[in-house]
Amino acid sequence: MRLFLGSFAKIENLKSIKRDFKDCIEANWVKEKNIHLTYLFLGEVEKPNEIVEKLDNIFYEKKSLNIRSLGLFFPKILYAKINDKRVFKLHQDICKKLDIKIDRPFIPHITLARIKKIKNKAILLKKIDFYKNKKVGVMNLDLALIKSTLTPNGAKYEIIKEF
Repeated sequence: MRLFLGSFAKIENLKSIKRDFKDCIEANWVKEKNIHLTYLFLGEVEKPNEIVEKLDNIFYEKKSLNIRSLGLFFPKILYAKINDKRVFKLHQDICKKLDIKIDRPFIPHITLARIKKIKNKAILLKKIDFYKNKKVGVMNLDLALIKSTLTPNGAKYEIIKEF
């Protein structure tokens, strides 16, 4: 099973965000029902029960978080930013419980679109700046083990276990 640990999110006015960016990028937008933050991508896992056992007693404060600002991982990803210490703490706690060492910094983000082509970089950067510090959505700090099945029509997600 292809698995990851994440939280689903709600982007407010996703349709208007798409409209705002249509003049500057061609992109594959993430389906609304699939919008999520990934704490840890696990890849192919043969025994998900071992992960469930290790995380079953994980403690974190379940709260609603505001999603503020948009950003870019040039040149491919348009994302919504999450900058809340509780998200970083949960990521660290997950890694400790699973005894996983991460060799690169955790950058909490919610992928909105995979950019195929940048039509106008100057306009794109102005649009990103327009959304700076604007609330674009909400996310409940809920941890779930999620199965990801890749299909020709995009990824299909199934919650295996909520913690």
